[in-house]
Amino acid sequence: AANRRLARSMRRRRDRYLARRKKLLNLLVRVGLLPADSLERRRLVYVDPYPLRKLALDQPLPAEHIGRILFHLNQRRGFKSNRRVDRGDNEKGIISRAQNATQDEIAKSGARTYGEWLALRHEERKTVRARKRGMGKNERYELYASRDMLQHEFDEIIIAQHGHHESILTDDNVRALRETIFHQRPLKPV
Repeated sequence: AANRRLARSMRRRRDRYLARRKKLLNLLVRVGLLPADSLERRRLVYVDPYPLRKLALDQPLPAEHIGRILFHLNQRRGFKSNRRVDRGDNEKGIISRAQNATQDEIAKSGARTYGEWLALRHEERKTVRARKRGMGKNERYELYASRDMLQHEFDEIIIAQHGHHESILTDDNVRALRETIFHQRPLKPV
């Protein structure tokens, strides 16, 4: 039963991700942050999102680049724990330790957001993906984002770009985008 449950939960997680991605893609096209033509959207796949995430904080970007950034945030939206035991836990797991270490590195680098910090790492040809290293007690992540880090970045990008795209980044559109990207289903009652 455990093997079946594991496979079923993996399928459900994948299905939910695909449904969220499709919903976000339709929303981005509807509000004007991505082109309606699928061929033009496919060309945006080749636009590197890491430098865009850094540039979005300081200078105006075309609407489709903002859409590319938001789509990228959706793909890697960070970890959010639903466990009740995590709320007052003094002994941290490897994910929690990695998140704290990542926040410390961001503070040391002077980056304003997680995306800006990743862009700096990307320029230096360092890894920008969370990968588990080591085995057993030496198991660790070099970097790991929390959902809060990405929500902060989302807010900073929207604030920086709002003046340049007021007709697109309305309160209703921003609320819908935020809900689509960062929504987490509530746990089923025990």
